[in-house]
Amino acid sequence: MSVDPEIAAIPFYPIPEGESYCEVTPLVNAILEIPEFNIITPATSKTAGYDAPTFSFFIKHHPSGKTLFFDLGIRADWQTGFADDLKGYILAGPPVMLGDVGEILKEGGENPEEVSAVVISHRHWDHTGNISPFPKAEVVGGIDTFDADLGRQTAGRQTLVVDWSKVKSSKVASFGHGYDYFGDGSIWLVDSAGHTAGHLSALIRTTPSPNATYVLLSGDTCHHPVLISPATHHFRLATFPVRGSEENPRQHPALPPPCCMHSDMSRAWDTVCRTRRVEAEDNIMVVLAHDYVYWREWKGAEDRLWPSKKGIQGWKTEGLKLERKYEPEKYDRQ
Repeated sequence: MSVDPEIAAIPFYPIPEGESYCEVTPLVNAILEIPEFNIITPATSKTAGYDAPTFSFFIKHHPSGKTLFFDLGIRADWQTGFADDLKGYILAGPPVMLGDVGEILKEGGENPEEVSAVVISHRHWDHTGNISPFPKAEVVGGIDTFDADLGRQTAGRQTLVVDWSKVKSSKVASFGHGYDYFGDGSIWLVDSAGHTAGHLSALIRTTPSPNATYVLLSGDTCHHPVLISPATHHFRLATFPVRGSEENPRQHPALPPPCCMHSDMSRAWDTVCRTRRVEAEDNIMVVLAHDYVYWREWKGAEDRLWPSKKGIQGWKTEGLKLERKYEPEKYDRQ
């Protein structure tokens, strides 16, 4: 596969070597319907779309044995737990709930009360989840992540705001800012702003050095896997006149029309390109928060979803990384 010159020119900074690593297991607690024309342009049609997961990732650090989450999906009690204006917005396209993340974690034999940290990629309702099952967890997020529902949830809790003007950061992979969470290079929280101002991705070492492998958990950097294909393509982030339909529009709580999925389109595209650059590396696999292609693989014969204990840390030797192709014929709706 040839790499797009647009991303080949992006600098790639060394990733420090190290023996510590993490097991990473995807967990899904809800399913969303995503219309393609809200996500990419050009789109197949105004009706084409796909069902997508709200991925959370259960992470176990070695050698410490500490456990943490990256994102918490959608809180199971969203109809009563959210403010009325947000609830009304969600009701226009309600999720299919599969359960509470804390309860699903218990199904695999882990104790939510022992989780040491919860890292939230960004402020939006389908990522902040419910933190109450994790009373000992430090809650980590970017500069604007605690401005929304998560701020209410974390009152009195231990929090860490990753503010790039205040924390010690390093250039790592294709990103200009990276925060070494454990101080051993096993988890880098990287600046992937654009979708929101404080959006974070997590670059996680899944096998130790030498010849280390990584996954990049990239949150809502984008919402369609073709956008992070390192191969040359013509797709871009979409803008659209209204949310919902022209007959039944719904207002976004933060953004006026014309709508988009990102608060800063130019910055968001820069982050997409940096993520594409990472995906071009043969020792890094990128996973989006709503990565419907991997979800279809992992919920089937691969059985990678919690409470399965297989995880995705062995992705390279097990051949889990897929080429990012545009395949609308496989959508759930045409």
